[in-house]
Formats: sequence, C-alpha cells, structure tokens
Amino acid sequence: MLKKLIIHEGKETWKIPFLALLTQLALSAAAAAYFSLTPSLPADVEVNPGKLSIFIFYCFGIGAITLLAGLYFGIRFYKNLYTDEGYLMHTLPLPAWKLIASKAVIAAVWYYLTSLAELIILPITCIAVPKFAAMPEGSVDALREMLYIIVGSGPLELLLFFVPYTLTGCLYSVLVLFSAISLGQLFGRHKLIGSILCYLGLYTLTQTAASVFLLPPVTGFAISSVDLEMSGLTQSLSTLFHQLYLSLFLAELVLSGAAFFLCHYIMKKNLNLD
Repeated sequence: MLKKLIIHEGKETWKIPFLALLTQLALSAAAAAYFSLTPSLPADVEVNPGKLSIFIFYCFGIGAITLLAGLYFGIRFYKNLYTDEGYLMHTLPLPAWKLIASKAVIAAVWYYLTSLAELIILPITCIAVPKFAAMPEGSVDALREMLYIIVGSGPLELLLFFVPYTLTGCLYSVLVLFSAISLGQLFGRHKLIGSILCYLGLYTLTQTAASVFLLPPVTGFAISSVDLEMSGLTQSLSTLFHQLYLSLFLAELVLSGAAFFLCHYIMKKNLNLD
C-alpha cells in the first residue's frame, strides 16, 4: 500500500516541481550562454558591476526556486492532512506513518533534484568570474584543481560523495518542515503562524547546535595550518571536509528519524484538523 501511496503522491505533485526544475535548467543555460559569449573584462577594469549583478541574481534565483519547491510540498502536506482534506485522508485504513512517508519520499526526491541543479552554479562560476572580476592568469584552473583535491579526485568521486549527503539533507529538510507544520497544529488559534514560529525555532536550534559542533574542529584546523605549505594545507582541508560532512550526514540521519517520529506522534495522538 505504501508503494501505491507514493505513486499516487508522485502523480499528483509532479507538475510544479518539474516546472521549477526546468526553470532552473533554463536559467543556468541562459547564464552559461551569456557569460560564454560576453567579452572578457578589459585589462584596466577591476569589476564590472552589471555582470556581477546578473551573476548574483542568477545564484539567488536558483536558490529561491529550490526553496519554493520545498515550500510547495509543505503547503500540500498541511492542506492534505490538516485541513478539510484530512477528514478523508485519515479515514483511509492506513497507519499515519505511511501517509507521512509517502509525502516525505516524493518531496525529498523533488527537493533533491532541484538542489542537485544548484551544483550547475559551480561550472558557471568558473565561466562567469573572469568576465566580471579581474583574476590572475590561471587562478580559475587552480581553484578548480584545489576543489577536486579537497572534495575528491574528479567529477565522478565528487558526485558519489555528494549524492548520499545531499539526499539525506533533503529528506531532513522536508521532515523538519513537516514536523514544524505538525507542531503548529497544537496551537489553539493561528496554527499557520504557530507552524512558522516552530520552523524558525527548529531551524535556529539546529543551526546553533551545528555551529557549536563545528567550531572546535574548524578552530583546531585554523591553528594547526598556520605554518603549512599549500600542499599540506590542501590535504588538511580535504581531511577536515570529509570528517565534517560524514558527521553532518550521520547527524541528519538521526534528526530525520526524530522529526519523522514527532510528525507521527502528533498525527496519532494529537490530531487537530481545521
């Protein structure tokens, strides 16, 4: 039955996130074409404000589309399970966890695809930066090589490294949003405002905890790398990068489980439909 729920949810929700993904790809293609065809920065100019503004607008646009895609699934979760539609959904002979899981799976997949599209910003950055800012010769190639050394040996390893972490991060983001919406239903009035406040509270709490967790290793790296040569510094950055991402990956897995449990508990024990 869970499989049928997932298929149904996918059929009902694919249009808007698919449009969002197409918009991201279209913006990226337009940005790549523009910066590839635009003339290079003149030797006597340090920064071109117009091209820099276009690049910033492009980056914010790609990120905003990803956030809107996540917001769409949050609104659907609320309307489908906590408004009049919920009277029908909760009469189905299904456990609450299957309702949550079906929506979380589809939302995480689409959020993952739109988040993955953000990686296009990296190659476009390499194309765009020399067109709006004065760069020493070979600096872009050096930056690209350093990125590969820090993250992995090449594009394939980079992709394999980011896929599981990004997918887990997307699932975590979706479940935190769902849990905030569920917590908002505990408010007698102003449930929407309550959901927003709960989300801000959960986001602030997790970000503060992450900052406290990341501070010691980052500080230790900064102290120990003062006298390192470039090769040693790059290797230390690579080690730190992998350690932090592995730790965050495991933390988000645990927190995803906690958020799922919270949604299920509220839906099972404190269901309060509008």
